[in-house]
Amino acid sequence: RSQHIIGSVEGRDVLMVDDMISTGGTICEAASLVKKQGAKSITVAATHAVFAGKAVEKIKASPIERVIVTNTIPRETLEGGDRFKDIDDRIEVLCISKLFADAIHHIHHNQSISALFRNFAESKR
Repeated sequence: RSQHIIGSVEGRDVLMVDDMISTGGTICEAASLVKKQGAKSITVAATHAVFAGKAVEKIKASPIERVIVTNTIPRETLEGGDRFKDIDDRIEVLCISKLFADAIHHIHHNQSISALFRNFAESKR
């Protein structure tokens, strides 16, 4: 694993993006590294919150202030509990069901998928 940062993070708010958080090891190590380099705050965004093993404990012990994930994997356990209860003050789960439904509709009707993202970008301006 690399232990180098290109550029300066000192005094800056850092956004780290990944496709998934599995065990939390890599993202927490990277967060510790940027914190040591003087980052003001650290936010992590990931598509899939696998959170296997001790991922929640690692994130709780890390300098990560905010975690943003999608609901591609439910936060509820099979027993009905909340997988994120110990980091509830840091985590935000975004619902992507409408995006998936719109994508299926566009594919079924032979329409552009990229149009979904153009419309989203325009609505945020």
